[in-house]
Amino acid sequence: MQMYIQHFLWVLKRYLLLIIVGVVLCSVLTGVVSVMRAPKYEAVATIQVSIASGDSTNDVFSNQTIAVGYALKMTNNDVLKAASQKSGVSVKDLQDSITAAPLDGTQLIGVHAITEDAQKSAFEANAVANAFIEYEKGSEAQRLQGILDKLRPEITTAQSAGDQTAVSGLQATYNNVQIQLSMLENGLFLEEQALPPTTPNSTSLTTNLALGFGLSLVLMCVFAILLDWIDVSIKTPEDVSRLAQLESLGSIPLRKGVSTLVPPLVANDEVLDEAFTVVGANFQALYAGQRSLLVTGMRGRDGVTTIASQLAISLAQAGLRVLLIDANLRRPAQHQVFKANNARGLATVLSDVYVLKKQRSQLPAWLSQWKTPMPNLWLLPAGTFSVSPLTVLRSMELRKLVDWLVQDITAPGGSSAVDLVIFDAPSLDRQADVSTLAALCDGCVLVMEAGKTSKDSLKTAQALLQRLSAPLVGVVVNRQKEKHHSYFYAGQQQEEGVVVDTVPVAKYAPLRSAEEVAVAPVPSPSPKPGLVLSSSAPPTPDVPTALLASEEITPPALVANSATLTPEARKSSSPPSFEQSEEHAPQVEAQTNPRVGIARASGWKAPSAKEAEEDDKWGRPQHVTSVPEQSYQQNRN
Repeated sequence: MQMYIQHFLWVLKRYLLLIIVGVVLCSVLTGVVSVMRAPKYEAVATIQVSIASGDSTNDVFSNQTIAVGYALKMTNNDVLKAASQKSGVSVKDLQDSITAAPLDGTQLIGVHAITEDAQKSAFEANAVANAFIEYEKGSEAQRLQGILDKLRPEITTAQSAGDQTAVSGLQATYNNVQIQLSMLENGLFLEEQALPPTTPNSTSLTTNLALGFGLSLVLMCVFAILLDWIDVSIKTPEDVSRLAQLESLGSIPLRKGVSTLVPPLVANDEVLDEAFTVVGANFQALYAGQRSLLVTGMRGRDGVTTIASQLAISLAQAGLRVLLIDANLRRPAQHQVFKANNARGLATVLSDVYVLKKQRSQLPAWLSQWKTPMPNLWLLPAGTFSVSPLTVLRSMELRKLVDWLVQDITAPGGSSAVDLVIFDAPSLDRQADVSTLAALCDGCVLVMEAGKTSKDSLKTAQALLQRLSAPLVGVVVNRQKEKHHSYFYAGQQQEEGVVVDTVPVAKYAPLRSAEEVAVAPVPSPSPKPGLVLSSSAPPTPDVPTALLASEEITPPALVANSATLTPEARKSSSPPSFEQSEEHAPQVEAQTNPRVGIARASGWKAPSAKEAEEDDKWGRPQHVTSVPEQSYQQNRN
């Protein structure tokens, strides 16, 4: 009970401003109506009913019963017409102003008249009361006189016939009717005339304001609780687990005046630093060997860039070698976070895959050009592009690059270039971009703004990512405010519901063992000893270089054909051979990497199209390879 009381007090505090505004408006409206409404005056005339003249209890009850019947007849048209003829007041006005009711436990009838004039109220009440008495006496006397007129000839006939018994009976009835007729004059009379009231009948302004204030306060409190009950938006990590039944990685509080786009500022804010640390720790707890991770949001401006960068920093500090790729080509921002140059990046270096195909040993050197001041962390910015962003994301060069980065680069016993590739992806409202990137990833981290997403929307997003072969690892609640509390009315069934299994099976080999970490070369110039995540399963053998060399890749010219495939098909299908893609290497180089001659700080230099043709003998006549030729080349590989 105490928990309920505390929650309701919190709800009232949360909606205090709304409650105050509602109460003030209702009170003001009540006062205005009370002042503008004309005062009403009520006058009451009392009629005494004494038809049964005895003092016995039965006679009293009989009179009370008669009084009830008379009260119902008080406002019929015949009575009101009679009162209208004598008073000059219209029947309609009398119908609007006159009411009648017996006084409880008495033989009295109260005739009430309510009008805007005190004198008029008294006049109408007396007029109707007198008219009813005259009307009822006349009607009853006429009825009794009719009975007497009927009995007289019957008595004469019985006397002529000599029937004394019949004569006696008829005479007794005749005498009783005469008694009733004589008593009628005193059986119904005006007990008390109506006097003009001195004060209005309506309640005072103070009373109306008090009633309006009390009722509006109760109604606004109920309305506030109703608003809290119907608000099922996700506001806290607990809501993610209880309402949406998904894994939560934590929440990031909304800090006014603090920019979360710059890592140094985050480090200077203890609250933010602690929040991002919790998110990173929870991700590692749910980590199941994924080698590529998609970070996306429910809608634009949910803070995906911030979460992706901070998650990458947290994992790098924990010892994982992380490559962060800014795949949000339409709104790139990671280069601003890390103060990096965006002239070259994802959109311009994919053609390097054709060089790395022949020079796999230079993959660490290629990676080192994207190093950041943070140990174990590399950043591949979006870069500038002249083609459609969707074309870049759908290219098989990107898939091949990611495969090589997270798989072993030498014979068995070697180490992968990085442990995890994180894609800073567009939000789910850019479904085409997200669907393309999901085909490259083993899992997904979903970012949502607190209080802006319902549980149904979150479940729909989870189902979408599951279909795209990027199961949801966890949800990060961003910009949580102090006023945000968990949903209080979740039922027992929701609390004990089975959480959907959102942790995917790793696409690539699991992380290296402790011995491999100790001896593996790290491309970073200043590696930082990190936390090794142990695994009970033995490490998967490295993929031989010869097998990697025979893997197939689709050039950009053939990307359109892969757009119709499902994510699963794009992961497992057999696209054209690598040799076919070599035919298009010069074209790709010219389209996506116009700065191929720029020297890089690490010593890595991508050859030009002409050099690639001379050194690697990639140049071939531009023609469409036939099906038999494709089969031959695949068998040759």
